[in-house]
Amino acid sequence: MSTFGTQLETRDEIVILHLIETGGPGGAEQMLLRLADEYDRRKISQLVCLRKEGWLAEEVRRRGIPLEIRSLGGLPDLAWIQELRRLALIYGVTAIHTHEFAMNVRGAMLANWLRIPSVATVHGKGYYCDKWSRRLAYRVTSRLTNLVAVSEDIRSSLINLVGISPNRASVIPNGVDTECFRFDAEKRRIVRDRLGVSDDQLLLGTVGSYYPVKGHRFLVDAMQKLVAVGKDVKLVMAGQGPLAGELKVQVSERSLGEHVQIVGYVDDTPGFLSALDIFVMPSLSEGQPLALLEAAANGRCIVATHVGGIPEILVNGENGIIVPPANVDAIVDAVVKLMVEPDKRRDLAAEAFATIQNYWSIQRTADLYLSLLSPD
Repeated sequence: MSTFGTQLETRDEIVILHLIETGGPGGAEQMLLRLADEYDRRKISQLVCLRKEGWLAEEVRRRGIPLEIRSLGGLPDLAWIQELRRLALIYGVTAIHTHEFAMNVRGAMLANWLRIPSVATVHGKGYYCDKWSRRLAYRVTSRLTNLVAVSEDIRSSLINLVGISPNRASVIPNGVDTECFRFDAEKRRIVRDRLGVSDDQLLLGTVGSYYPVKGHRFLVDAMQKLVAVGKDVKLVMAGQGPLAGELKVQVSERSLGEHVQIVGYVDDTPGFLSALDIFVMPSLSEGQPLALLEAAANGRCIVATHVGGIPEILVNGENGIIVPPANVDAIVDAVVKLMVEPDKRRDLAAEAFATIQNYWSIQRTADLYLSLLSPD
């Protein structure tokens, strides 16, 4: 892994400072790690600064990437910016990549003070539209850094709801390591055995934090209808979050204990995905979901809702099935159709895999970011 001396004598090489205020394991945090892994393969030096300990801090340490923990105050947080300037000079930082609102605003000011290139990535939408002060902060930020949205849908919200000038917001889609997430037949067997799923049973699954916006409850309701009409299907939901208890209650109240499993966070996502026959994403809102990209890279057939950046990845009937959000019957109909048409399921999965290989690889994403972070 990349290492530092006390201070670099020259700024000829790239040294990237990653900043994010959240601790994961969500999409933004996973994306930071995916980029860090790709940069490390390219022998690019890096530093990560977080506001607190947690899952992401442990993942950064496991990779051997230098890590600093600095707590945040309220904006504009000049003391934090001054401290980060000191760290940036010590480590010889040549570029800054930030994620999410709090760090995007602070990081833009820091990079402007240091006079180095920077990128501020926006992974979702909504929270920065609620207050005029946040909208104003992002307008200023867009003039100090390269403001990047992970989907065209998010870019449109920045322009139309926040007031960002169109020429100050661009799109760099998320990426996935297609080799890392490739299908593994042996892992499929092991995981299905562990879950108690036979070879001839259809296994649905999803990966996502247990929050209302992810729409898990609609997927559970869809399972109730599938079981009621005698379909031999099971569902497993991986993730973590505050709604885990409520989802378990919902499963119990609908007498779905033999058909639905809530397994929490999984370390081996590629193995988990390999076990599935259909990946379902019932979200009510999304940026550009990494979990969907990973499922496609794994060669899974996908059913997902028409929200956020999902229609930028999937074309209904060509490389996946897209259904309206919060529509239980649409999920049921899609699953039943795919159950009785296994050839269609295989064709959709193959097209999804090809889509990710061609347009959403982590190598392409890293190339696009480095074009903005590299010195002129």
